[in-house]
Amino acid sequence: MRGQAPARPAAPVFRWAAPPEPAPAPLAVKAAWHTSFAAAAEAARRRKVGVLVYFTATWCAPCRWMERATFPEPEVVEALRRFEVLLVDVDAPRSARSASG
Repeated sequence: MRGQAPARPAAPVFRWAAPPEPAPAPLAVKAAWHTSFAAAAEAARRRKVGVLVYFTATWCAPCRWMERATFPEPEVVEALRRFEVLLVDVDAPRSARSASG
């Protein structure tokens, strides 16, 4: 194999980059989110808007990314105001999720 360059390992197709440090906006935005479907549906009915359901889990890296990098964006904050947001934590016990509506 004289004269040939050594084989190089293939570059990864996707590299997960750490999201930027959290901004204060997500907490303020998330504070207004519902954890009860009944409450979200009632608020949406009163405001005549839709319900946006956000599923999350403690182990969900893309969820953490969205919470730290996407939700604080002014355009996203503004867009979320057009909905009642229902936060569903799939790590919560099923009984707790059912009890909250």
